[in-house]
Formats: sequence, structure tokens, C-alpha cells
Amino acid sequence: MATSSADRGTVGRRVRSGSVPTRPAQETTDGAQERAMSALSITSPPGNLQSPSRVAVRVAQQDSLLEIDESNLNLVSELNHAVKLNANLKEHIRCADAELKSTVQQRDALQNMLTEYERREQSKNGELVQAKADIQHLKKCLDDCKERIFKMQPLEHLTDSEIAEQYRTLCESISDWTDSQFGDYDNPLGMLDACFATETPAKLIHAYLIRDHLMEVVKKCPTAACPIITYLIHRHVYQSILRESLCFPGLDSKCEEFVFFMANAMKHNEPRRDEDAIAFWLSEVQRTLSNSPYLQGVRKKHLHQQCSELEEMLKTLLPVEQKASFRSQELRNIFEEGADLAKNVRLSPAAYRYQQCCNVGEPLLGQQMDGIKVIDQATAQLIRPSDTFKANRDGRVGEMLCVIQPGLVRRGRNGGRSITLVKATVLCRFDHPVVRRRKAKKITGDELDSTAQRKTGDGEKA
Repeated sequence: MATSSADRGTVGRRVRSGSVPTRPAQETTDGAQERAMSALSITSPPGNLQSPSRVAVRVAQQDSLLEIDESNLNLVSELNHAVKLNANLKEHIRCADAELKSTVQQRDALQNMLTEYERREQSKNGELVQAKADIQHLKKCLDDCKERIFKMQPLEHLTDSEIAEQYRTLCESISDWTDSQFGDYDNPLGMLDACFATETPAKLIHAYLIRDHLMEVVKKCPTAACPIITYLIHRHVYQSILRESLCFPGLDSKCEEFVFFMANAMKHNEPRRDEDAIAFWLSEVQRTLSNSPYLQGVRKKHLHQQCSELEEMLKTLLPVEQKASFRSQELRNIFEEGADLAKNVRLSPAAYRYQQCCNVGEPLLGQQMDGIKVIDQATAQLIRPSDTFKANRDGRVGEMLCVIQPGLVRRGRNGGRSITLVKATVLCRFDHPVVRRRKAKKITGDELDSTAQRKTGDGEKA
């Protein structure tokens, strides 16, 4: 019994310590039972001398030992189950630890990604704030530019059709003045040699006839004297008033050079100005100059001087008895009309130019007749659509002599197409005579009545 108690204590300690039971533990328990049985057999009397009480005690001890063995077996089974559970638990712990480490790594990666995203978002937010500030600044600059352009834009300027009509009126005024002043003379240019005796007429003749190689035309075309005088007036008005390189009539040349220098600098300096902005600036300069009382006096003095120079030359072409009847006031009105036209052209933001479409001696082709007005030097009259002319095999119909009245063209900007507002008038010599159809005579109502009465009277007499 003592041995069994020791064995049970040993087994109990092993169970409590959590060690894994092995087969030697069961063998130890069986050995303890055998030793207990041998002890009982030694102490018990031989044969049938044992008393019933001792037999009962021994049976009880054996039952107790069996119960102990059964309890030990149950403990061993439970211990094995606990060991399995412990192993499973360790495996679960290992898997959970690995999963936890993976989760921690994923969390760290997500945390890094979140940090990077927040950093990028902060950077984008900073860029967005800067972009919004830039947009607001650009909007403010745009509004300022629009306001400045609006302030620079002329308050009033004529349209293309109004400019063209004003130029046509100027051309008609010059033609009418020439016809009324020189139309009754056969060849007023025959007095041209007298112009070289005086400085001013000689200067104009040299500038407008000799330099442009038109003296030969003057000598060979006496019938075209009035168109050539018209050319001289146009040429002088253009040179002194209408010329594109003039900023203001009578303005000092250095001031004009400075104005055009500024306009040209705007095209090349940074930031560059486009053609519209420069045109608005030039028109505003023109408005400022036109409103100056001092420059208005300069303009008036300049017009009077230029008109006097032309008048001195044109008077030389008249007979002595006709010089007193020279139409000076009408000529001054022409210069005033030219100055008003030049002012309106320069006030407009559009770009206009006067077109010199030919040089002396260039051939005139039939297809060019639609783009210009032609004066026949033989008759000094405009070619009408009903007139017929003969063309050579190469399409030539004649020769261009000079541009009497330049054409007016609106120039296109930024690659745009130019538009001809007024056609140029060109003096031409035709290779073959031009056939001019006579206009049908218009019969009035009174003439119809008189014709009918004559026919009725003739019928009664018959």
C-alpha cells in the first residue's frame, strides 16, 4: 500500500507538471500492484488458514487498487488529451502570431501609404491653393487689360463703308475741281516748262513727274492733261496728309519717329503686344494729338502751307488772264477733306493703305480690268462696262501709264485677307482703239406727245 501511494504521488506530480506520460509509467503502476500482491501472499498464512476478514480486506484492497488504476488511466487519457490540446493551442498561437505579424506588416504598409497619400494630398492642396491664387491674379490682370484696352479703344470711329465713302467724295472733289479749273483748256500741261522757273513748282514737278518717270507720258499724251493734273493733286495730298508714315499733319519729324519707334518696340519687347493692341494705342495717340489746341494750330498751318505750294504750281499752268480766277477756296476745301479723312483713318483701329497698283510701262491685261478703273489716254474718259476693246493673244490690251487715284484697301491682320474698298483709277494707253457704244437717248413724255401729234397731222393730210 505504501508503494502504491508513492506511485500515485509520482504520477500525480507528473500530471501536475504537464509532462507527457509514457509507457514506462504504466509499467511502474503494474509493478507496484504485483509487489503489493506478493506482499499479501507472504504475510498471509499458508493454505486455508486465512480468516474471512482478512480475505475481505484483501479483496477491498484489490478493488481499491483497481479503482486507482482506473483513475490513473483516466488521468493519463485526460493528460494525453490536454497535451494534444496544448499542441493544438501552440499551433494556433503560432499561426495567430504569424497572422498578427502579417497584419502588422500590412498595417504598417497601409500606414505608410496613408502617410504618403496625406503628404501628396497636402502637396496637391498647396498646389491647388497656389493655382487658385494664380487664377485670381490672372483674372485680375485680364480685367485690368480689358479695362485698359477699353479705355484705349476709340470712343467713335468710322466703319469701312464710311471711310470708303469719304475717300470717294475726296476723289470726286479733286476730279470736279480739275474739270472746272482746267477743263476748258486744250493742253494746260504745255505750260509745264514755266514751272521750272520757280523753286516750289520745280520741286513738286521733280518729285511727282520726273522722279516717277512720267515726263514722257506728259509729252506724248496731251489729251490726258486733266487726268495727269488730277494725279498731281492726289499725289501732293497723299504725300503731305494721307501718307501712312505720317502720324499727324505738321508734327515734327522727330516726334513722329518716336511714336512709330514705340509702336514698333511693342511688337518685340516682352510681353509682346499684338497688332490690335498697338492699333488701339496708335488711335489713342491720334485722339490725344487731335484734341491738343497747339497741334490743331500746327495742323492748320501745315494744310495752308501745302495748299499754297500746290496752288503756286497749278497757277503756273494757267494763262496770265486766268490766274485771277483761280479757285483757291475749293482747293483748300480739298485739303480739309483730305485731313479729315486722314484723321478718321488714324482714329480707326483698322489698318488701311492706299494701293499703287502699277508702274509706268506695265502691260494691261484684260483680266485686270475688273479690279481697277481705267481712263483711256486717247479720250481722257473712263472705260465703261459697255465699251469693247481688242486683246492680243497673250491677253494684253494696252499699257499702264500712271495711277491717277490710288485704291483704298483695308489690310488684314494676323494672316487675314485684305479687302479693296475703293478701286484704283489708272491711266492707260490701249493697243487698239476702244469702241464706245453710244448711249440710247431717253425720250421724255413731252417728246412722245409731240411725235404722236406729228404722226396724226401727217395722217390727216394724207
